[in-house]
This record gives sequence, C-alpha cells and structure tokens, in this order.
Amino acid sequence: MELPIYEDDDVGHAASASAGPSAGPSSAGPSSAGPSSAGPSSADHPRKKPFYAKRPHKKSRTGCRNCKARKVKCDEERPACQTCLSRKEPCVYVLPIRSTFSQKQQSGPASNSSRRSRSSRSSRSSRTESYASSDAATSDQVHLAPVVVVHEPVASLPGYDPVDMKIIWHFMNNTYSSFSTGSGRAQDIMRVHVMKHAFDVRFLLRSVLALSSLHARTCTGEEVCDVERHHFYLRESLQEYRLAIEAAEPRTFGALMVNSLLVTATSSESFRDPAGPDLYILQWLLVWRGIGVILDRIHRSALPRTGMTQLFHRPSMNLSEATAYIPEHLTRMVLSIAPQDADYSHKPTYMYGLKYLGSLYQHLRQGGFNPVMKLRIITWFTFLPATLVDLLREKRERALVILAHYAVFLKLTTGTWWLVGVGDRSLRDICTYLGQAWYTDIEVPLRAIRVQDRTELARLLLDDPSWGDEAHVPSWSVALPQRQAPVQDQEQETTQLGLVDDEGRPIRFSHDTGTVVLAEPSEPGEEPIWNKDE
Repeated sequence: MELPIYEDDDVGHAASASAGPSAGPSSAGPSSAGPSSAGPSSADHPRKKPFYAKRPHKKSRTGCRNCKARKVKCDEERPACQTCLSRKEPCVYVLPIRSTFSQKQQSGPASNSSRRSRSSRSSRSSRTESYASSDAATSDQVHLAPVVVVHEPVASLPGYDPVDMKIIWHFMNNTYSSFSTGSGRAQDIMRVHVMKHAFDVRFLLRSVLALSSLHARTCTGEEVCDVERHHFYLRESLQEYRLAIEAAEPRTFGALMVNSLLVTATSSESFRDPAGPDLYILQWLLVWRGIGVILDRIHRSALPRTGMTQLFHRPSMNLSEATAYIPEHLTRMVLSIAPQDADYSHKPTYMYGLKYLGSLYQHLRQGGFNPVMKLRIITWFTFLPATLVDLLREKRERALVILAHYAVFLKLTTGTWWLVGVGDRSLRDICTYLGQAWYTDIEVPLRAIRVQDRTELARLLLDDPSWGDEAHVPSWSVALPQRQAPVQDQEQETTQLGLVDDEGRPIRFSHDTGTVVLAEPSEPGEEPIWNKDE
C-alpha cells in the first residue's frame, strides 16, 4: 500500500550570496587590486578576514515536530523520518494551512479545474482537524493560521507487508477510540503508548492488526484484509500471548496488560456470528477475568510505569448502598432456597453477587445514561467474586438468572461497536437454556428481547413506566438528548473513575511499601479485596 504523503509548496530557500565583502578580486577593474590612491596605505590597516555564509545548505521548514523541537536536521522522509524511527517515536508532520485570502491572491479568477482542485483539497482536509479561518483579510494570516497535524505510521516493519501497514493506518485514525470513555487522554494512550509497546512486542501488534481489521469490516464494511489473514492475526497473537504470560518478562508487562484489554473486543465477534457457540457469554466472561489474572501475575504496582494506567480505570461503587436496589424478585429467588436444594450452600455467594448487580440498578436510577454508566456495565465482569464465576461456569440456573438480568444492561451500551449484538444474543441463549421452568424469574429478560429503545429498556429494568421524564432523570443524562450536560455535572461523574479494588473502593500506590493500598481504609491495616479466580 502506498501511504498518503502530504507536501507543502512553501519551502524556504537559503541565501545564495555572501553577506560580507568579497575575499577575491573585485570585478571593478585592476585598480581595485592595488593600494588606493585616495587613502592610507593598506599596510597601516590589517586586511579584513573573508566572510562566508553560515547556511550554505538548503534550509527546510517542513521537518517533523520532533526534529524541530530538538533543533536537528530532519530528512523529511515520509511517513516517518529516520531520526524518529531510530528513537522509536511517533513521527508527526506539521503542515501550515493557507488562508482563503492567500489562495485567492495566488489563484486569480477561479477556473473549473481550480474549483475541482480546491474541492479535492477541502475533502482531504475535512478528515483532519482544521481551524483555519475562511474570512481571512490580510496576508499576514498566512503565517498565523493554525496547522493540521498528520500522524503517520511507520513506513515499514520487518515481516509486515503493505496490507499490514494499511491496517495499522486504520487503527491510528479510527480504531484507537474503541475503548474511549470520552477522555482525550485515553485516546492519546491508545495511539502513542499502546503502539509503542506494539512495535516492541509482536503479539500485541498482531492483536492490534486483528482488532483494526475487525473494526473496519464491522463498522465501515471495508475489507482491509481477507478473513484468513484476520484469523491468522488472532491465532498467532493468542499463541504468543500465552507463552508471554508463562514467561512474564518485565519488558512485556505493558504489552500483556493492554493485550488483555484488546482481546475482550476481538473475541466479541462470535456474538455476531450465527454459527457461534451457544452461551458464548460464559466463555467471554473468562476472557474478561483474564485482565485480573494478568494484573495479579505482573503485580499492579507495575502499572504506572507502563504509561497506560487510565485504560484500567473503573467506576467506584458502594456495595452496602447497592443492596437496597436489588430487585425484589431476585432477592426472593435466593432467600427461598431450601436446605435440601443443591444451591443451599451457595446462598451467600448469590447474595454477594446480587450486590454487584444492584450497583447497576442504583446508578441507572440515580444517573441515567452517561459514559460512566456505560463503563460500569462494560467492566462488571471484572468485579465478580470468583465463587460466583464458578457457579456460572457450572451453568447453575440461579447464577444464569442473575446473568440474564445483566445481559439486559448490555443492550444499553449503544455506540460501542464491539458490543453490538452481545446483549441480544446472550439473552436469547440464556432464556432458551433455562426454559419455562424459570419463567417467573426471567420475565424481565424475556420481555427485554423484544425491546430495543434504551429508555424503554431502562423503564423495564427499573419497573418504572415514568422513568425518563425530566422529574426522574438528571438534566445532564443522555436519556434526555435535548438537554445539554453542564460541565460541572460531567466532571463530578468523571471523578468516580480511577483505580479501585474488586469491591469498588479507591486504591493508590504506596511508594513506601511498593504495593497497592486502600486510599481511604475504614480501619488501620485494611487491605484491598481482589476476587481472584482459582
């Protein structure tokens, strides 16, 4: 693939003439070579040293941003200069935008061809961020106009062909926002830090290629590569990923952590595959649990050194408060377990798991639809106690009833491409597996299969037909699209994000002990809780 190269016509030129007197004979004539007849003898005054131009080379004004910052010569190779390649840094070229006034001065009367040329340039520039004014009035604005920043991937990598590079280009421009919660910082991490680790560790780069090709096919219909190549990326990435987990080398810690996140998205493809396995959500649950396994294996205290801490932020929660929001029919289902029932010894596990589900009900009722609510739904699997996960893997009916109610929440995560179809497919699979015998307990999930509107789904979950009116939902909620969210309310909601333990309590890194501790322990010596899988 030939990557686009952006060029600028406005290139400076070095001075071609000397700024000082000539060191050789003057062209004025022979008289200039000897002593002057009108002045003192040249012996009385020492002869001046010749002056040479300090910049005889052609000066460039189109080098990359990194070379400009370091004040070094840039070779201007596209899409990445050799200096950035050797330093393993993203190469960014800054291109000036000419004002409308300047374009009119140079082009004169607009011909049909010039109109087409300007239209083409406008179409290309619309794909990048531009703030140039269309009403520029003076030629000085040519130099004051803002710039377009073009991020381009490395031109070639050993063992990767032009198709691979095209897929990387798609990731850098589109797929990188797949894990965004509305924070520009998280997007920068995906484009800079994640790619830096990917270029150093092959299994992560192959996961990036797999995710990017899946995103292109799912969202745009563009087949950037054939299916066989996509499956090759997945297969090779997972094989090398397993080996890297066993080796646990410090240099791969960052790649291991971010790869555990990318795999959750690439593995969601089976939900949209009609031939995908039934109850695939139980397999997907284990993929999510892999994030905690990786963090336990390499120690959470290593997370800040990777530069990707924000990708692992989760919403805080209060399980004690969440208990009051558990639906009554689910509480009744657990409390009614008889001593002779095989699930009787698991009653504490079910009640503990219902608290996590109750937290979703609590924040949906209190906050409505917002980015943090979506993140609560997406990260729910990472909080669950290991004992409940074991019951789900055994396909215990009561555990599946709890999971079916969570699947209704998954249908609320609109706008995230890799979650499309996850809720619908999971609801159908679980309800089919449980059958008529559990109809009373799964009435809400069964009704949710036929509902697609988010507000109607929320009313069904909360058993509140009037939910969604202004009197019931905060004004900044996405449930009321005609109302704009005040900045202070959004900031207050965002403060709920951070590093938390598996009970949703904020944690921090202790520099004294080099470990993770609770930010606000309720008693001295209290430690974070991690629901590790056996």
